[in-house]
Amino acid sequence: IRSLDHVNTAISECRGDLTNLIKNSRIGTIKDLPDAFINRDILITQLVYLSAIKEYIEKGGRSRGSYLIRDNNGELPVPSLPEEFRYSLETGELMGSVCETWLTGSDPEWECRFSWSPVRPIPRENYWFENIWNAYMRGDIIR
Repeated sequence: IRSLDHVNTAISECRGDLTNLIKNSRIGTIKDLPDAFINRDILITQLVYLSAIKEYIEKGGRSRGSYLIRDNNGELPVPSLPEEFRYSLETGELMGSVCETWLTGSDPEWECRFSWSPVRPIPRENYWFENIWNAYMRGDIIR
């Protein structure tokens, strides 16, 4: 269940974790250094995904697929559920669009930028990997 307030809180916590990563991290040996970089990458990735979720909600995105977005004007599917479960389903406004996301800046000033573009159609050509691989294995591509 997603809400703009919770996403904003999570972004703020993530930024704090990124800012304090060096101060809060300890490695026992040099062999642990890759794990420290992995943790940094995880936090940067988390920031990007949370920022994209925020962008989607602010753009008017609603519940669809595997998640609910809290909506004060939405429906409560079962009256005994808490208000947290009140939602509205996506009606198609953003279904034909994709949110392209860029990460810019550097520690600790990471910023995400967004651009909404129309979804590209699925290619009509039959260039799927499995088809090309089968043709290669039959000797139809390279002889």
